[in-house]
Amino acid sequence: MKSPPAKKDLRTYEGFKESAADWLDPIVREYQKRAILADRAYPVLAYDIEVVNKEYFAELGRVLLTSVKGRVKDVDSFLRKVYR
Repeated sequence: MKSPPAKKDLRTYEGFKESAADWLDPIVREYQKRAILADRAYPVLAYDIEVVNKEYFAELGRVLLTSVKGRVKDVDSFLRKVYR
C-alpha cells in the first residue's frame, strides 16, 4: 500500500521551500536561465535606450526618458515573492 503524502507546511518560508520543492525546482531552473539572459541583455538595452534618448533630444530639444534602471532578482528574492 502506498503511504499518504507528507503533510505540507506552508506556514513559514523555509517550510514552503522544503514542502514545495517538487514543483518549485523546475520553476527555479527556468528562472535561473532567464535571469542569466536578463542580466546579459540589460546593459545592451540600457545603451540602446540611451542612444534613442540622445537622438530624441537632438531632434526635439528634450529627453524622452530621465532614467533607466533595472536589476535581476536573485532566486531567493523571487521565491519569497512566490511564497507571499
